[in-house]
Order: sequence, then structure tokens, then C-alpha cells
Amino acid sequence: MKPYKTGVVIGKFMPFHNGHRGMISQAVGKVGVLTVIVCHADSYSILPQLRRRWIRSVFPEVAIQIMLHDKRLDSMSTAVSAEWATKTIQQLGFVPDVVFSSEDYGPRYAELMGSEHVMYDKGRSIFDISGTQIREDPFRHWHMIDANVKAYYCKRIVVVGAESTGTTTLARDLAKHYGTTWVPEYGRLYASAQMFGEAWSTGDFIRIAKMQNLMEDTLARQGNKVLVCDTDSFATSVWHERYMGFRSLRVQNLSIGRNVALYVLTDVDVPFVQDGTRDGEHIRDWMTGAFAERLVETGREFIWARGSREERVASVAREIDVVSEREDS
Repeated sequence: MKPYKTGVVIGKFMPFHNGHRGMISQAVGKVGVLTVIVCHADSYSILPQLRRRWIRSVFPEVAIQIMLHDKRLDSMSTAVSAEWATKTIQQLGFVPDVVFSSEDYGPRYAELMGSEHVMYDKGRSIFDISGTQIREDPFRHWHMIDANVKAYYCKRIVVVGAESTGTTTLARDLAKHYGTTWVPEYGRLYASAQMFGEAWSTGDFIRIAKMQNLMEDTLARQGNKVLVCDTDSFATSVWHERYMGFRSLRVQNLSIGRNVALYVLTDVDVPFVQDGTRDGEHIRDWMTGAFAERLVETGREFIWARGSREERVASVAREIDVVSEREDS
């Protein structure tokens, strides 16, 4: 028998880190039915639904609720504990037996609800970390966050370009340079099978874009602070325009909201190599121009990759390092 029937862990979880994980783990071991409340005010930078998913990926057995509140209540002071206690009981529909926290406000907050309180690692002796520290410098505290949170903070670099302009070579070289993983081009595999099937359709490009997104999101969990992508769903929409002769909003919409730090557009200053599947050298200039136009049109930040293999890696890496230091990228 666990000592408590019901319990609560409440916080912003912005982001979810090892300290939160340890506290929830302790609570799970002591409570029959544990509810984790994810607090959210309009000023918070990370969506509460995403924070809920992070917690659920580790604790699928726990009830997780989102509680909206006024920015005024975003305080560590016990002066607002009474309001928090009232809101919590209203949110839950019952008075929890116990509250777990690692903050000074915890005991008073629990007392006002008529609950017991269990303090977890108040002095941060187990996990010396806070959400503020991670938000300010996630790479410095990379070892303190879960793989799903790493995927959120990982800087996604997407290499795009016309056929035979060195996109795959550059993506691989950059991944090696940063000691990270890279996302291959699903469309290449799809196209090799499509050669022996029916003509291309918009549906094909939708499937390619969706799978490219899935591969990117999956491999971002393994990225070492930087994730290098050999194309993405945005590039798929440009290829749709090339092969179908018109633009598709359905394909374009699949790249909306994707968190890309920087696009790298490979130029045509490398020899064309025909592998038996490519359109031909004559189309490279058109495709390169189309990529540049669409990148500018959609407001995506991009740089050019030019020169020898070594020169491309060196120049692009310098730009990636700059982007990686920015808080808003």
C-alpha cells in the first residue's frame, strides 16, 4: 500500500528536466493516483501542450492537467499561496492528500489546501538545475534534459539545393563536424521506387513531406545540440512545383511552424554527376533559383554553400556556430 491515495506535483516544467523527473518519480512511488499540473500564463514561451507531452513520454501512467493562470500569480511568494490553493482544488475537484514540491512556498500552499507536504531536494543537492538555467543556456545543461526536450532545443540546419549540387555530401560532412546525427532524404528512396510505378501526384509529395517531418522529429531526439537535415518538407514543396508544374498549399502547409534555425542552399559550382535518375544539368540553375526565391518569399533565413568540399564545411560551420549562440534561433 502506498502511503497516500492522491497527490499533486505542480509547476511550469519550462522545460521538463531531471529535477522534475526525480520529484515525479518519488511522488509516483508514494501516491496511488498522482496528478501533475502544468501551469501556463500567456507570457510563457513554450506551449503547455508540448510540456505535457514531455512529461507524458516519461510518465504515461500519471494524470497530467494544464492550468491557465494570470501572470500576476507567477510568483514564488507565499502571498499568493491562498489563490493557488483555491485554483488547485477547483482544477482537481478534490483536496489532494499530499503535495510534492522543492520550493519554499510548498508547505504553505499545501497547508492552505488541507494537504500534507513532502519537500524534494530543496537545496538542489541531487539535481543542481532549474528551468531558468536551461532556458538561458540549454546546451550548457544538455545532460539535464530528456531526449524529447533536447529535440526541442536542438538547432535544426537544413541543406537544400538542386540535384547534384552536393547537398547530401555537405549534410554528412556537417554532421561529422558536429559529432551529431543527420536526416537523410526520404524523397530519394521514394523516387527510386516511383520510377517503376505510376506518374507523380500531389499525394506522393504529401506522403514524402510527412515522412520527412517524422524522420526529422525522431532523429532530433538523438541530435548532439545540432541536427543536420538533407532536405525537409519545405524543400519537398519546391520539388512538387518542379515535377507537378504548380504549387500546392497542401504540401506547403506541412512545413509551417517547423523550427529550423538555418537553411543552407548549395550552389551549382560543383560538377554535375548523372546517376541515372537525375533530370540533367540543364535544370540545376532553374531549381537553384526556385529555392532561393521560395526561401526569400517565405522569410526563411538561409546562406549559400559555395566552393570546394572543405570550403563549404568551413564557411557553413562558421555560420552555424553564430546561429547556435543566438537565443531566438
